[in-house]
Amino acid sequence: MTENDPQATDDQLLCALRKSEDRLHEWIHRSESNARWFGRDPIAAMRAAELGIDPGLMNELESITTTIQGKLRRQQPPISIASGVTTGTDSAD
Repeated sequence: MTENDPQATDDQLLCALRKSEDRLHEWIHRSESNARWFGRDPIAAMRAAELGIDPGLMNELESITTTIQGKLRRQQPPISIASGVTTGTDSAD
C-alpha cells in the first residue's frame, strides 16, 4: 500500500471490498448472530469474517467510516427524549 498516494489506497480498498463481497454475504447469512454483529459493528464483523482484506486497508476503511459517522452525528438535530420530536426552531406556517 502506498501511504503517499491516497488515490492508490482508495483504489486498493475498493478492489478489496469488491473481491470480498460474496464471502461477506455468505458470512452474514451463515447465522443470525453474524447478521446482528454486522449491523452493530460492521468493521469488527468484517475482521471476524476473515475476508482476507489487508489489515492496513481495514484500518483505512475504519477511519473513513468513523469520519462519516462523526459528520452525520454533528448534522443531526437534537431529539427530545420526552416528546420524541426534534428541538429545533420549527415554525408553523
